[in-house]
Amino acid sequence: MLVLIVGGEDQLRLVLFERSLEVADHKGEICFPGGSIETGDGDASSAALREAWEELGIPPRDVSVLGCLDDVHTVKSNYVITPVVGHIESMPVLIPDPVEVARPLVLTLNSLNAPDAWQMERIDVGGAVRDFEAHRVGDARIWGATARILRSFLDVWRHVSIPTPVQGVAERIEKCD
Repeated sequence: MLVLIVGGEDQLRLVLFERSLEVADHKGEICFPGGSIETGDGDASSAALREAWEELGIPPRDVSVLGCLDDVHTVKSNYVITPVVGHIESMPVLIPDPVEVARPLVLTLNSLNAPDAWQMERIDVGGAVRDFEAHRVGDARIWGATARILRSFLDVWRHVSIPTPVQGVAERIEKCD
């Protein structure tokens, strides 16, 4: 999964997308680009870059991989996700795959860090109603594994120094295996 930071040192953004209703799992949910490691992928970083290319048309050669956050386990589907953090200087032209992507989303780090950005919500997961921390994006919400990855990234982000926050993130996370 690719946590893609976009921009220079001011008003940095992250790229996510809303999954289409045609995909097998997590229909209509907001996520980062990414998927399973496939034959030909050397590691989680290669898989994340390939998936970002396939899902949103982001050229792998344009992304600088900074490192990886801790793995995250999904509750419902029992996946283990390795969040790969990358940086790209300017917003690429996003070309969403119509089968996988309902719409791309670009969120500012400022909006995700706002005092009222995160709320507890009751969400039905396979017939069991549970409380999750969520961030609203219009009529949709970021929750579950994507929210946990975002919160993990934001925890790192809060401890970096300005004026070089992207380099600060790279210094505070582990290199990918």
